[in-house]
Amino acid sequence: MFVSARTVFFTALTFIIFNNIFGVVGKIDDVETQKKIVIIGAGASGIAAASKLLANGYENIVILEAEDRIGGRVWTVNDGDKFLEMGAQWIMGEDENVLYNLANGNSVLQKKIEDFNGIYVKSNGDLIPSEVIEPYFKAYNDILEKNHDNNQKISEIFENYIEQIDSDDKQTIKLFFKNLIETLTPVTNWNQESGAGISTFETIPGSSAISLKTGVNALLYMIMNTYPNTDLTSKWKDLIHFNAKVKHINWNQEKPFVQYTLGGNPTGLHNIEADYIIVTIPLGVLKHSYDELFVHPLPEKKISAIKNLSYGVVNKVFLTFEEQWWPNNTLLYTFFTEDDLKNLDISDKWLSNIAGFFPEENYPATLTAWFVEKDDITSEIHLDTEIYTKLTKFIKNVFGKQGWTVTDPIKTRRTKWQQASNFRGSYSYRGLNASKNGITNADLREPLFNQDGKMTVLFAGEATHDKYYSTLHGAVETGYLAADTIIKANNID
Repeated sequence: MFVSARTVFFTALTFIIFNNIFGVVGKIDDVETQKKIVIIGAGASGIAAASKLLANGYENIVILEAEDRIGGRVWTVNDGDKFLEMGAQWIMGEDENVLYNLANGNSVLQKKIEDFNGIYVKSNGDLIPSEVIEPYFKAYNDILEKNHDNNQKISEIFENYIEQIDSDDKQTIKLFFKNLIETLTPVTNWNQESGAGISTFETIPGSSAISLKTGVNALLYMIMNTYPNTDLTSKWKDLIHFNAKVKHINWNQEKPFVQYTLGGNPTGLHNIEADYIIVTIPLGVLKHSYDELFVHPLPEKKISAIKNLSYGVVNKVFLTFEEQWWPNNTLLYTFFTEDDLKNLDISDKWLSNIAGFFPEENYPATLTAWFVEKDDITSEIHLDTEIYTKLTKFIKNVFGKQGWTVTDPIKTRRTKWQQASNFRGSYSYRGLNASKNGITNADLREPLFNQDGKMTVLFAGEATHDKYYSTLHGAVETGYLAADTIIKANNID
């Protein structure tokens, strides 16, 4: 989220898993009578939808992908036998997670986040003893449970709790809770969600985060039934049109069609007609251009869902060092003191978005700084040299006081998901506006029907899942659901 495959070919267990996933319910015998399906996006949900349709005999499929790769917000970057995850990082949850079952069946599970130790350090370098922090993990869960139907802002709920406790460092406790909310849940701004809103997000039992030996993109090839081969087969190459930028979706007629450009040529419009269109466009892009994308005005409920559901940005800065200077199996969390926050220059406020520094298991001597960006404060607007220089200085100031010899990084890389025009952010959450207007993620998933009452457009992607929004397994499930909807609509027995 690319190393050479280190797993064996499918076992009998894997075949059982695929049968359960794709649930072949009957194939179409006459290819000439097949429905034509256009899928917009070759991310996790688009690949999942296509895979299930193919498994059920639908082969007249075209996938339009705006990037030059598959995966969308799954983006594993290889460097020899090492790799980094630009986007999705982990499998979240175990037995009930379709991706966990795939990864487990292919023996690519690596390490659970619970196997790591946490070190908590203030921005002035003061170490926070773990025994001071640990009790608040339980308090965190208790507070959320007690406020599952509370429409008050999450930030206010926790601030009210903090006011009642006996502590000399309430600012650190506040930032600790804020950090938990903005890293353990989809919420990227705890001022923009309520207790009731966050309770709509469901976690799957088991580890909250599990890494993979092979990179997250290997999951896509498992879904495509080509793993351990992680190159596109000729069949999939024929389906996917890369660098295909969708300009218009004409949905309110007998047969919908899509207009798109190909290969970066903005003037050469191509048209493709379909029986069904599956839209997996990220919510951030829909927010930016839904009124231009859809030729006929969308239903008010759909527009309200697009406008009112929240969409956040999480970025990563990768820092590779000559050698590792931090303890093994350790997650490094930093919290700004009240004084340090006040004294931050306006141009350095982006540093306050740091959620922590996590070691990369599959890229030696590398730490990743996770940034939970805010609308008015983001690392993306700053030059690479400024980010790397100031971040290195911050690390030396904070962790050098722990007795560690912090060196300058020898290699750096960063993400800018907000500025990426095909994504415009990272993932969704319910948000205050959606709750206030009675909007759920399921409203975004509702299909479009033309003037004759025929279903023409379906929606999939993490933002359309009513309880697993923001997650990779949520994206995959909605892709399967879109395929199921088409299959059932055509009375496949």
